[in-house]
Amino acid sequence: MTNFCPECSQTGKCWFKEKADEVATQESKRSDLDQAIDKHQQITELRVRAREKMCPNLNDIDPDYPGKNLL
Repeated sequence: MTNFCPECSQTGKCWFKEKADEVATQESKRSDLDQAIDKHQQITELRVRAREKMCPNLNDIDPDYPGKNLL
């Protein structure tokens, strides 16, 4: 991943990747399915924001998180 949107090219870090990874690694005391639904929703909202920023990595980032296989 070497392509960045105009905003991220200034920092050299993909904002969407960092935020999606942060959401995926957050601890939660909820059941795997509830946690997976919540994380999926948060990452979906981040995707909308990344799309607005014209993130070229949008479709390449798919973080793994507990319960993802249950969705």
